[in-house]
Amino acid sequence: MSSGPRRRRGAQDGLQESLLEEDYSSSSGPVSVSRPHQQQLIVHQPFSVDAFIRCVVESWLALLRTLSRCLQSLLGGGSGLSLSLVQAERLEELQERLAVPYDGANPAHQEQLRELWGLAFPGQPCEALKTPKWKDMGWQGEDPGTDVRGAGLFGLDNLLYLGTRHPVLFSQLLHKTQGSRSDWEYPFAVAGLNLTFVLSELLGIAGSSPGKLPTTAAGRAFCALLAESDTAFEEVYCAAFALLDRVWLARKASYMQFNAVLKEVRAQLEAALQARPRSIQQLQQRLLAS
Repeated sequence: MSSGPRRRRGAQDGLQESLLEEDYSSSSGPVSVSRPHQQQLIVHQPFSVDAFIRCVVESWLALLRTLSRCLQSLLGGGSGLSLSLVQAERLEELQERLAVPYDGANPAHQEQLRELWGLAFPGQPCEALKTPKWKDMGWQGEDPGTDVRGAGLFGLDNLLYLGTRHPVLFSQLLHKTQGSRSDWEYPFAVAGLNLTFVLSELLGIAGSSPGKLPTTAAGRAFCALLAESDTAFEEVYCAAFALLDRVWLARKASYMQFNAVLKEVRAQLEAALQARPRSIQQLQQRLLAS
């Protein structure tokens, strides 16, 4: 007696069985493959009470953590902030990405540096990850990994986002093509890492555990932008980098004034966010007008 085709569970159910168990090459549905009867040897493993209890406890703890995050998002954690599930998920993902350290031995992290090289020096092959040429991009030494380790992988991610999504702005900031420039300019790459830290601190998400709501007014206003895009942080970062260059030119600043310029950029970002822009575009317009 043949049975009808068995429904294969989707990705949301998790992969629990071999994908090769059934043959769907025939248009008539699954093909039943008969096998000769074989005697099976069943080995009973001893039941471990400790392992069973540990499994139950871990499952309940995971469930409680999930419920806690959902309640915190819905109730605002006492801050008056209420997030949708989409906003809560994007905030948690952002916090997790901020916590990822840079690992110079990780091939994926090395590849990101090579990709950044290609954006900064098109047509020039990256023959080594340690070379004085990196200084032309604004790294402090011939090994950019030294700087990235202090900022975390997310700092490198943001530079890559700027270069891939806003290549014209990336080139202008790297090569300092706008306005009358100082003889001693700010280092592009290191400035980008500093902006990642300043922005994450301003939003109250630097060092925060995943699921924890922002503690600052600017951070709570930023959460509204997460409903619009999962790259809200990156877009604010790019707008902040453009703002930094404008403030630098307006001040006719030199290298020794970089921290003062960065402080002013932070203040303007905070004011623009506290005005509660309804979209990323509106935030960018506010920064342009400041």
